[in-house]
Formats: sequence, C-alpha cells, structure tokens
Amino acid sequence: FDVAIASMDDDNRNIAMAMQASDKGISRSGLLLKDTALVEAVKRIGLTRPVSQRQITITSILRAIHFGDLGDFSVPTSLKDVVIVLFHIDENHSFKGTTVNKASSRLRGSMPIIFREEDQESKPLFPDGDMDIKEGDTVVMVLKQEYLSLADELNGG
Repeated sequence: FDVAIASMDDDNRNIAMAMQASDKGISRSGLLLKDTALVEAVKRIGLTRPVSQRQITITSILRAIHFGDLGDFSVPTSLKDVVIVLFHIDENHSFKGTTVNKASSRLRGSMPIIFREEDQESKPLFPDGDMDIKEGDTVVMVLKQEYLSLADELNGG
C-alpha cells in the first residue's frame, strides 16, 4: 500500500492502527484524532502524521501525509469531477428498502459505506450489492459531478 489513514471513533485505536501501518512498511500514514493534545503528542513521536478532527478535510489529511515526502499535495485532475454525497434515509426516501446495487445504478455511482445505528452507536458497514438500505441509514455515494443534480433531487434539493 502507498497510503494508510486511520479514522475510527477511538483515538487509541487510530494511533495503534497508524503505528501498525508504519511497522508494516507503509511510509506515508496518517490518522484522525479527536483530542488535540494527542495530536501534539503523536507529532512528537514522529512515526505518523496526525490531524485533528476539528480541522479535517480529505485534502488536509492527504496534505499532512504527503508533506514530508512529496511536498505540496494537489488533487489529481482525473478526480476533480468526483463528488461524495451523503443521504440520510428517512421513511419517505426512495432508497429505503432497495438494494445497494439498485441505488448505485440509479445515480451511476458507487456506495462504499453505509453508516447504520446499532446499539445506539453508528457503525460503518462496507456493503455488497445485495445489501438492503434501511430507514435510519446514512448512505455514502461516490459519483461524477454531472450526476449531482440527480442526487440533489433525491435529497430534497
């Protein structure tokens, strides 16, 4: 692997995962931390590049990861027309009760993650195409910018 980013809910697990990636030879690793004091502590250790969740965007994660090795980071031109859209599935949403494949093909995109409430905690799921989308889910869709108007219609925009 070229890049590893630890972004779980638990700061200690993020640190452990980032250090494990470093131990496995991944030279550019980063992590998201909720505790700003931990960010400073991990920076002092120097094995990985921490970023505070309060200041987070994907670009800033990648900039922090690549800063020491490659200089300034810029978005590859082939990705400039790709967008990520979140859908919060309520009882009236058209994705409710459909499969991941049907919802993805409707917007000509892909659905890499669904966040589902379990035991009063939001858990990330990495769905297969046959998985059903349920009320209460938060669906992450990756699609081309040209299909953003379709996504806006589905989100009530």
